[in-house]
Amino acid sequence: MNNFGLNKMMNIKQAWVTLVGAALLVFALAHAAEGITRVRDIARPLGERGNKLIGRGLVIGLAGTGDSAANPSLVAMLQRLGENIAPGEEIKSKNVAEVIVTAELGRNGSRDGDEINVYVDSIRDAKSLEGGKLVLTALRGAYVEDDRIIGWAQGPVSTPNASKPSGVVKNGAHIEIDFYHNYINYENDGSANFMLILDDDQSSFQVAKNIAMIINEETSDPGVAMGQANIDTGMSETAMALDARNIRGGDTEASVA
Repeated sequence: MNNFGLNKMMNIKQAWVTLVGAALLVFALAHAAEGITRVRDIARPLGERGNKLIGRGLVIGLAGTGDSAANPSLVAMLQRLGENIAPGEEIKSKNVAEVIVTAELGRNGSRDGDEINVYVDSIRDAKSLEGGKLVLTALRGAYVEDDRIIGWAQGPVSTPNASKPSGVVKNGAHIEIDFYHNYINYENDGSANFMLILDDDQSSFQVAKNIAMIINEETSDPGVAMGQANIDTGMSETAMALDARNIRGGDTEASVA
């Protein structure tokens, strides 16, 4: 890669580091009476979002407030643990409740070893989950085709409202894999770009132009006038407002080709 290509790639990465470091980049919005707004507060990079996790498990140790009917999930769990249960045998225990377990990875993704809250809700006729403990439960992504186990959840259930069969296990899920977003899109020709998306309530072409201008100011070579290509190097601006919501950074010439 020549020096021009290397410098351009460094500028793209510099722009992205500037944006994700929310406290590092501020700009004055023309329409905002407050004057100063962080880019991070009104926009997100394309692809950044929370990711839902789900699993089915058992809460044990209840004081007679669990499921009244026979629980096939309890039978399956005991069989996995080596319990000799005859085919067709039913087990009833009001000290156990079958639950759906849900959680959400934050918009910044997660890393192996992170701990997050999980939420449990009865799917049968349990009266309350107060005093119960969630048995080790596998958590997978919301997409059926993705069968990876992303985390494992277990722990004591806290019940803000003991009369409802639901609760939370604080820091109950241990994440098993790195789960992060690839915000920079690398093209076949070696160029790279990223996209910023303005929040709906902040969308306007003027705001998008202001953000693009600040990115260009942060990534341009010293002495290069804004809104003009660097004639000496042939470099174009790093960022461009495409419309009222979308700001593209990187190869801006390709974005309008």
